Amino acid sequence: MPEQQPLQQLHSRLEENIQRVEQLVEAVSDEALHTRPEPEKWSLAEIVEHLNAVAEPYVERLEPVIERARQAGVTSERSDFRYSWLWRTFIRATGPQGRKVRAPKKFRPVSEAAQLERDALMQRFRAVHKRFADALEAAHGLDLARVRHRNPVIPLLRMPIGASFEALVAHLERHLAQMQRLCHSNGVAETEAANA
Repeated sequence: MPEQQPLQQLHSRLEENIQRVEQLVEAVSDEALHTRPEPEKWSLAEIVEHLNAVAEPYVERLEPVIERARQAGVTSERSDFRYSWLWRTFIRATGPQGRKVRAPKKFRPVSEAAQLERDALMQRFRAVHKRFADALEAAHGLDLARVRHRNPVIPLLRMPIGASFEALVAHLERHLAQMQRLCHSNGVAETEAANA
């Protein structure tokens, strides 16, 4: 079997993690979905809404930049893109091993969204993450290090699209681990979630 290219690997990780989030949400009761384990910690629904709140502004910036780069022919046959120290650090910080930090206000779940019924919450999750998956597909063949977009948190920073893809997948993995811990504390085993 030929070795997967970086975007293919990211796409596989993204699809696997989307499926696992859906399984975990499906495996819990409505009460468990919306109950915070402690007053200062997010519920499962709030975690899902946070994932939506982070992914959506990135995707909104990625889509037009990818389209313009494709039209301008900013392509590359390379598959081993390297990013600066800043973006490598950013990717690590957003992933499961990153240190815990308070989310920027624009990325915090709002109480109304976090109280959405399961179907509406997950419909939004699927829609946002389908756009993300489509952006990954559309970026195939582009120079992932040269094509850049404005960072949604700090617009003065122009971020390589490849680093954005990696950071968003790492961020999803970080919060999937948080959801798994929360489900485990609620007595929902990974096998139950997989069978949901």
